[in-house]
Amino acid sequence: MERIFINRSINFRMWLGLIAVIGAALLGLWFIGARLIEGPAEEEGDQALVVGLMLTAIAVVGALRLMHYGYQTVVTLDADDASDKARIALWRPIGEAPLEARLSDMVEWRYEVGRRNTRMPNYRFRARLSEPPRWLVFEVAPHNDMHPLFLKIAAEAVKEFEAQSGIAYFRDSQDAANSR
Repeated sequence: MERIFINRSINFRMWLGLIAVIGAALLGLWFIGARLIEGPAEEEGDQALVVGLMLTAIAVVGALRLMHYGYQTVVTLDADDASDKARIALWRPIGEAPLEARLSDMVEWRYEVGRRNTRMPNYRFRARLSEPPRWLVFEVAPHNDMHPLFLKIAAEAVKEFEAQSGIAYFRDSQDAANSR
């Protein structure tokens, strides 16, 4: 098998997110504990309780979002076109979860952009794995080259990605500086 896709940035970003979520949860629990220790007579204790509950709720929502997105995100994809086999490594907080599949089971490829109206949009391909049934997210960057086998299995999504990011325009046009 040959490595046809690797996502180098996911581990760093997800660990930063986990640190923020854990920090908010600990701070929220500390505020709640401070309120419970002070007792109901303190006037500022109610503010500590509200802040603690809000931070804890934010941490829970953040953890759910990280896990939902992270558990779909592919870290590496190894494939062999001749045998139609693929080994997919999905992100997990501690290590990676390996998944064996067939290349032909990766269907419904589509291109999407997350955080479209920011300076750092998140380009990604989404594919449905038919057996075992689940969605896979492949994050890509316009400056990274794609393996020819990856281009083959996600042909329509890659074509849309190249058209929207401008890669197709530059590939099809002559270099104006060299033509004169």
